[in-house]
Amino acid sequence: MPVYDYNISGFTLPVLQTVTDLGVTYDKHFSFRHHVINVVSKASLRAKLILKCFSTRDPSVLTKAFCTFVRPLLEFSSVIWSPYYRLDKDKIENVQRRFTKVLFPKISYNNRLQKLGLQTLEVRRISTDLTMCYKLLNNYCDTEYSHVLYRSDVTHTRGNCCKLLKFHPKNNRDASLLHNRVVNYWNRLPDSVVMAPSISCFKKRLSEVDFNQLFGCF
Repeated sequence: MPVYDYNISGFTLPVLQTVTDLGVTYDKHFSFRHHVINVVSKASLRAKLILKCFSTRDPSVLTKAFCTFVRPLLEFSSVIWSPYYRLDKDKIENVQRRFTKVLFPKISYNNRLQKLGLQTLEVRRISTDLTMCYKLLNNYCDTEYSHVLYRSDVTHTRGNCCKLLKFHPKNNRDASLLHNRVVNYWNRLPDSVVMAPSISCFKKRLSEVDFNQLFGCF
């Protein structure tokens, strides 16, 4: 791909490899790999500072500090950049994995989360995607969704009565976009969740869903 120099009033504009827009970093290929690297670095440093600066080792106190000061860094605008590759997913998850291991070093990650009342960060991102999908389908967002989310006429298979059509993306970049990655999860939700009368009700019912049982991948 050719690279051109652009000038304004005699000044050559710099060529940037990445751009940050509203707190989200992406490159010319519309990849969010740099964003993942940046937020993981910031979140890891902040998690270390919590363990260093807090004199208490009470798990409940440190967990609240993590959820308040660290987790938002890893979840801000995840609907836009939620990672597609397992490598990036693991980088993000490792921040919480390492932090909780300090609190309970002798038990597994899943047991640590259960003990602390936490979910994996991947499950939280999927929940955020599903909530956004609900908002789009129910016109809670001032945007047109019909060109990206298509309702399916199929109702006789397992899942719910509000299924979405699944398309085959051309590449991994397209597969990582919300309207592609959310379909499989949405279609497996029960009617009681997708037919919720309000956002708060949807979130409550979604929080009661057993992701391990329903999706079999967590």
